[in-house]
Amino acid sequence: MSQPDSPPRPQEDPSKSPGDESGSQPNPQPPERKSIWREPVVVAAIIAMISAVAVALIGVGFGVTKNQPSASTRAPTNVATSTATGPTTSSVLSVSEPSTSPQSVSVAWDIVYSDKEIDLPPIQGLCNAWTADLEAGKLLDGGGTDSDLDAMVGCGNDGVRPDATNGDSWGSAPSTKPTAQECLYAVRNNSIGAVSFDDFAPGNAYCMITRKKNIAWFKVVTKSGEYGSGFDISVTLWKPRT
Repeated sequence: MSQPDSPPRPQEDPSKSPGDESGSQPNPQPPERKSIWREPVVVAAIIAMISAVAVALIGVGFGVTKNQPSASTRAPTNVATSTATGPTTSSVLSVSEPSTSPQSVSVAWDIVYSDKEIDLPPIQGLCNAWTADLEAGKLLDGGGTDSDLDAMVGCGNDGVRPDATNGDSWGSAPSTKPTAQECLYAVRNNSIGAVSFDDFAPGNAYCMITRKKNIAWFKVVTKSGEYGSGFDISVTLWKPRT
């Protein structure tokens, strides 16, 4: 009698170690963690962001530098200024230059003559005049081109005035004789036009820049004649030292 066929033997699991008959499954391994820094897309995005920030910072720095003035165009600061404080004997004043105080320009002056009296006779009749040369300290008979001081009666020109055609100018001055520099200051800061015969009165004084650019101070001493047009004046003249 033939033997029945035996059931086939199950195949052995090669993952099992010999002698392991328990049939237990192997412990599962945790999945491998992947770092985001290994992702190409993330790395590229970070590099792009860093590049953009760097470009922006460079642009800001360039703009600040560009707007700064160069050393050659910056306005100087703490520039020292100086002003002459006293007279010296080595400088000569050009009387056409401005001054703001009697001591603002260093000048030495020499006296040409001092306290010289000039007789200016009364004017006779209308539209007549007298003229005086303060450089020479005298009245000009019949007028002339060397005039520094003029006076006229009538014809719309009543009064006393400097001879503007010769470049003379004057101003009111103290009745006590000033220095030449103070007299120059008076001309520039107390400049006046023609003075009426009423105002050209004894005790009043004037400083003048003459046609030769010297400085004259004169004071009205007496007044006489018709229309009050005759005067005695006392004159002092200075010239710049050369």
